[in-house]
Amino acid sequence: MNKNKWLCYACLLFPLMATASTEQSKEIDSSVDNVPSVSRYDLGAAYSYQDFKFDSSKLLNFNRFNGHSNLYGVGGNNFQFNQRISGGFFIYKLDTELSSQLQLLSLPLVSSTQSIRNNSIYAHVLTRLMQHFFFDLAGGYGQNSLSYNTSTRFEFQQKNGYANAISKNWFASVSALFTHTWKEFVFNANLRALRTEVDQDPYTIHFAFDPATQGVPSLTNKVSYLQENAELGYKINDSVQPFVEGGLLQVLDFSNSRPALTGVILGPVPEFNLDMNGYKVGGGIAFNYKQYVFRLEQQYFQRGSVYHSNQSTLSVKMNIG
Repeated sequence: MNKNKWLCYACLLFPLMATASTEQSKEIDSSVDNVPSVSRYDLGAAYSYQDFKFDSSKLLNFNRFNGHSNLYGVGGNNFQFNQRISGGFFIYKLDTELSSQLQLLSLPLVSSTQSIRNNSIYAHVLTRLMQHFFFDLAGGYGQNSLSYNTSTRFEFQQKNGYANAISKNWFASVSALFTHTWKEFVFNANLRALRTEVDQDPYTIHFAFDPATQGVPSLTNKVSYLQENAELGYKINDSVQPFVEGGLLQVLDFSNSRPALTGVILGPVPEFNLDMNGYKVGGGIAFNYKQYVFRLEQQYFQRGSVYHSNQSTLSVKMNIG
């Protein structure tokens, strides 16, 4: 069941933790009247591709960037600690590429490219409160390796710079989940409070054919979010279940320890930089075959009026026991 558990972290890593635990509560609900087997657990893998675009323009001033990310994840879930408590553990690799342009009136045009390599771990513990209600605690930690190339175009010359940097990111969340099946319909919903932090080490920008350098001090970004997500599926038969989903995201608190450089992404994906509320819509289909579950999903995310992204995800889960 774990596609959304895969994406709990990825969606901060991607469009903000869209639907973290609905898949887990869905699976528990399918056997909610039975005592879970301590020998039963899931192994799975997921791949997700996201393209994104940011465009903020006013008259002759603009700040733009676009790019894409590839996420790879493996892990295990539904490890039963007792009849009410289970957990899971996952590892991720995330690669992001983007390009940006910044033009302010009377200032030169600044163009840049950025590559980010992220490795992360994520774990959670899920508790069943009653038949259809669950409580989830989750946390994750990641390390990012970032490479920058910039080009500043003056009237008669162009100045090129480059830099390498390291940053670390973590998050912690608490979630309340509801799941219910009525005839062929399966409904899942969750309410999530989330806290994230990105800590970027100081680094130095070097310039081609110029001994001068520019130091960039350390930066800490902290954000608190509230999310509401829902998913409705329909069981055509025992093997096929299409679904639709949607969610809202509110930024409760956003702070940087210093002004961030425009066009420079702090964490593994641009979502860390955005002090904007948003929403998501999506849908897909799940296939069951013996002990395997395959899930294909497409999601659209919007943050404010200037940022949007599309995400495609394929995941497979194998039940053990």
